[in-house]
Amino acid sequence: MATNKSAASYEEMHFNIRMVLDFRFILGICGLIFLVTGCQNTSPESKSPKQIVVPTEQHAKTVTATPTVLTPQEEELRITIGPNSHIKYLVREQLANRDLPNDAIGVSKELFGFLSLKKDGSIKDESVISVDLSTFKSDSARRDRYLQRQTFEIDKYPTVRYEILDVKGLQWPLPNSENLSFQITGDMTLHGETRTLNWEVLASHSEGKLAGTAKTKFAFDDFNLDIPNLFFILDVENEIRLELIFDAAIEPYQ
Repeated sequence: MATNKSAASYEEMHFNIRMVLDFRFILGICGLIFLVTGCQNTSPESKSPKQIVVPTEQHAKTVTATPTVLTPQEEELRITIGPNSHIKYLVREQLANRDLPNDAIGVSKELFGFLSLKKDGSIKDESVISVDLSTFKSDSARRDRYLQRQTFEIDKYPTVRYEILDVKGLQWPLPNSENLSFQITGDMTLHGETRTLNWEVLASHSEGKLAGTAKTKFAFDDFNLDIPNLFFILDVENEIRLELIFDAAIEPYQ
């Protein structure tokens, strides 16, 4: 009987020892896991979440495109009509041998002119365009002779002269590689009469050149001109249209 109690006590003590060892082993494993995870959490990256950098106001200013501000023209300019330019008149007429009206067109390449501009874009000094009236040529020599002798009276008034007084709507300073639309106002002297005329101008500016077309119109009566009266012309409208096709050089005013 005593032997059985001793054996039972021994087995109970052995069981308790095993429980203690198993518990310590489990605690050791947990401590190791905690140590490993603790080391990972102490790394620089894990201490704080990754920050999103928001551009500051100063940085935003450096990357934001700003519009170009036009500065005043640094020097005065002269725009001179080049040798590839020409001027033409157009008059609506009804010829005897045609059913419908058509335009009589005369062309001259003998013209001279320049436009001088101040730094602020206004007209500087004398800006003129002049044309030799004897050099207009059309498809009819008889018409040309009549205009020279009867209409223009070139013996008394050999040239037409246009003095430019004002420019309106011109972008300034002149933008490069862009189409321009503006108006020129001035006094035209023809056949001994002077009248104020406006020219509508369409042009393009690129690399020191200004090319385009200027148009105006007036009546024969405005300058006391005789309307052509020839046997092969049945009717002529009381209006002359002028078109200046120019290729001009832009240079500093000297």
